[in-house]
Amino acid sequence: ATEEEKISSDSEIIKTLLAILYHPKRVNKSFNIVTEIYDPKNIDLINSFSEDNVTVINNNEIIAKVMTQTSRQTGLPIVYDELLSFAGCEIYLNEYKKVTGKRFNEIYNKFPGGYPIGIEYKNGTVRINPPQDIIINEGDTLIVVAEHDDTCNYSEKFVTSFNILDGVLSPLTDE
Repeated sequence: ATEEEKISSDSEIIKTLLAILYHPKRVNKSFNIVTEIYDPKNIDLINSFSEDNVTVINNNEIIAKVMTQTSRQTGLPIVYDELLSFAGCEIYLNEYKKVTGKRFNEIYNKFPGGYPIGIEYKNGTVRINPPQDIIINEGDTLIVVAEHDDTCNYSEKFVTSFNILDGVLSPLTDE
């Protein structure tokens, strides 16, 4: 981005934050906004009016820290690439009507292209690695790790089995 684009971006972010934080019809709920700022001087400005509702990230500082750390640790660039890239698995949130009323341990191995890791309850609370006997209620959303959103479908017949001896993940069927 050019210097002019960076200045313009910071200005737009500041105006947007002011509009959100000081809107006359703002709901008085706790929330946190995360934003990226180019000019470090603007961080102090945002902190002066944000009431601890805004987390400001200075991309130059973050990049410098990441570059320093990756030069010290062999293999760390590979870890960052795996975590931050869109290649491989991603996390998806979907409501599956067919799992309503089932326990978590009844459904976790019934996703041919993914693996459920948690639940977002109807009230907005999120639970990663929920108790195995927790019942999934109507309106609850499953948090599923999958390669693509179209592969994280629930299948009543699909069951996975992991063979520890040869390290193979293989499907079993009820047939």
